[in-house]
Amino acid sequence: MSDALSAFSAYWGAETPERAVAQAVEDTISAFRRVTPVDPRAVADKFGATVKIMPGSRDAGGNLIDHGSLAVRESAWHIRVPSELSSERRRFSIAHEIGHILLFSAVADNPEHVRELRSDALHARVERLCNTAAAQILMPAQSFTFALEELGELSRSSIDELARRFWVSREAAMRRVTEVHPNWGIMFWELSRDHPRGVAWRTSKTQNRGTATFLPPGLSSSRLHPDVVEIAATAGEAFADEVRPDIPGMTAMYHVSAWKVEVRRNELVGLERATPTPDEGRIYVLYHTKSPRA
Repeated sequence: MSDALSAFSAYWGAETPERAVAQAVEDTISAFRRVTPVDPRAVADKFGATVKIMPGSRDAGGNLIDHGSLAVRESAWHIRVPSELSSERRRFSIAHEIGHILLFSAVADNPEHVRELRSDALHARVERLCNTAAAQILMPAQSFTFALEELGELSRSSIDELARRFWVSREAAMRRVTEVHPNWGIMFWELSRDHPRGVAWRTSKTQNRGTATFLPPGLSSSRLHPDVVEIAATAGEAFADEVRPDIPGMTAMYHVSAWKVEVRRNELVGLERATPTPDEGRIYVLYHTKSPRA
């Protein structure tokens, strides 16, 4: 572990940076977690941070390349979020930048640690931690778990209700389900037209890497038996009591729901520069990792 992340963990008396993030968020939102949805601007205000919504940066082709930034001017935090993002994505971006504030604040007395948090070497890890912080800020474990229990059986409609209730994207809600209930898993699939092995529905670059199962990038849905992804692509949705995947680390998926949605690029969370074609959308797959017969 890096010196900066070790210092951050030690600041919160945690064994890992992930647990330190959880503790930092818990301390930060103690006054907000009973209110749903949580207002990330109000949380930012707790740190004296200003939040500005303004046009984002674009590349030569006019594509949005900016999903939010954090700066310090005159000893104050300043969060800037592109106005082009959906309201759900703007909220997540604000909460993500609060994650950066939590990290920087814990090591502020050590300039070397601050520089390390800004380094390319730690960029991916820091971004994942800030995405984790954002999810925990907007969907506190206690209230999110209560909402899950109230809604009962997980389904497309219950995911949509969670997204509405906590004012987040469907993807953010699905990821949070797997965090508070690790026996549930998610997959995201996109139609790939330029893959060397031909046109097919393949695993998205934004798969959740926090679970035990690792999905190789570019994996074709033909490895699912039955292929609920292909069925959902044609029929709009698909269900299966059990799916046998030819995927490393997986033996079976249970109580599987798959459905197709149109996705606007600016709604995505944790992009890793994924750019699905809007008219083709995505296939969401929600499944249980344990057999109901076990």
